[in-house]
Amino acid sequence: MFKAIKRLRRPKIDPLKLREDSVFLVRKKFSLLYDGKLRNTIPIVKSALKRSTDVLKPKTNITFVIVPTSSYFVKNKMKGVAGFTRDENLVVLEVHTGGKWREGLISTAAHEFSHTVRLKKFKYATLRESLASEGLAQNFEALISDKLQP
Repeated sequence: MFKAIKRLRRPKIDPLKLREDSVFLVRKKFSLLYDGKLRNTIPIVKSALKRSTDVLKPKTNITFVIVPTSSYFVKNKMKGVAGFTRDENLVVLEVHTGGKWREGLISTAAHEFSHTVRLKKFKYATLRESLASEGLAQNFEALISDKLQP
């Protein structure tokens, strides 16, 4: 796993300084590697994963890497949290702890979880696949964070 983290390039992560927690849901292991300053994010991510696995069942174990960011854009335009799915086993969440990051963390964790589960179906090879994947992830995010409009 540390080899995958070293390949990320952004954010700059020292894997030896990360702490680890984990949770087992639907017979899959979710590893949570996090910067020590972000200890308070772990219960929120676990809650989002619990709600997410009630709806979608992952086929593999997934590692979430949670790291701090000082990005102005993330703080003001992304509700304090940005994330990306590296592959079907690795998600990186960047958290800016100023502002309303807790709400953004639930939404972003659910959004990226959706991408990891559906990554085998959507390869982002075409614009159609990209739009379909993002639409499904947005809808899933709204469902998990209780913002889905009837």
